[in-house]
Amino acid sequence: MSFNALSFVTLDIGIIHKKGIDKGLVLDAELYTREDFRPEHRKIVTTNDGIRFEFVSHLLPDPQETGPSVLVEIEGLLIHSDGRLIKKFQRGDLIFKLGEEKSFEFSQIEGQLIKLELKADLQKL
Repeated sequence: MSFNALSFVTLDIGIIHKKGIDKGLVLDAELYTREDFRPEHRKIVTTNDGIRFEFVSHLLPDPQETGPSVLVEIEGLLIHSDGRLIKKFQRGDLIFKLGEEKSFEFSQIEGQLIKLELKADLQKL
């Protein structure tokens, strides 16, 4: 039986946007979603207040493992609701293994904190 016939990969995405961090961390918006992992396809997820994550995912061969790839690469843009670029992930910037969680916090916009959480997992049918 083939690996692909028995399972598929999903990408869990969390975006948390806090405003007023200089006044006590007021939660403004959060989004948690599970997306089907479709290598080389562009996806966009957006919070209710307009923070958006545009990304393309890739499966990479792992030279230390045999069989199906367990390495995931994400390239994309995290964009504020006002159009400002928060973070650009280029090829090679964001590589992680299935089951590993990556978390990033960005506070370059005064009084705001934006957190991006990513985790790719294998889902069995």
